[in-house]
Amino acid sequence: MTVDLPEPDSRVETSIEKVVSQPSPPGPGPLVPGTGSLEKERERIQSSLDALHHQRATAVEGVQKLDQQIETATLAYTAAENTKLTSLHAKRRTFEARLEDLARQDEILTRHLESIVEKERVSTVELHLTARRNAHHEGTAIADKLRSALVVVEQLYQSWKEWQDTDRRLKDTIRSLAPNRMMEIPDYSYATAIDQNFQQTIGQVLGELHRGESALRSRQA
Repeated sequence: MTVDLPEPDSRVETSIEKVVSQPSPPGPGPLVPGTGSLEKERERIQSSLDALHHQRATAVEGVQKLDQQIETATLAYTAAENTKLTSLHAKRRTFEARLEDLARQDEILTRHLESIVEKERVSTVELHLTARRNAHHEGTAIADKLRSALVVVEQLYQSWKEWQDTDRRLKDTIRSLAPNRMMEIPDYSYATAIDQNFQQTIGQVLGELHRGESALRSRQA
């Protein structure tokens, strides 16, 4: 009696070699660089603003002390105190001029700091968009590799099914000719470690593969 056995599928073996030999894509690089020129400039301007605010606080304290001295000299109002009062007013005008100059510097530095912060925001957005494009590119490469691997799984599964059909025919023949020898060889699913649950899982995965490919073609159309 001649038994027709399925031939090994060389295409499956070739596909396996191709999928396994494909190099893995490099992992994504750092999302945002650590410290850039904008960050250094922002820190420099912020340091200048902190120093300026300290100078302004010192100047305000000086004006407050002068106001107290002017008030005391005004109440005394003697010739000597009048000379002192003139000197105090002159000093106060110097402090006021300094405060006005500090206020102008504060405005300039604050505008510059706001500009840097906005540039940092735009730069961060661009960096994240670039990183996201890279993630899409690398993910697409991996997805293609996954689909290629599943195509190999599908081919292997079809070959496995063919051998299952062959085993079923041989089993029927042995049952009719020598039923007492049926137990010499274990059940096919037991021997191959692929039971009904495993088959259903593979079937579902392959079904999702075809559904996903169809959806992908629709999006690309």
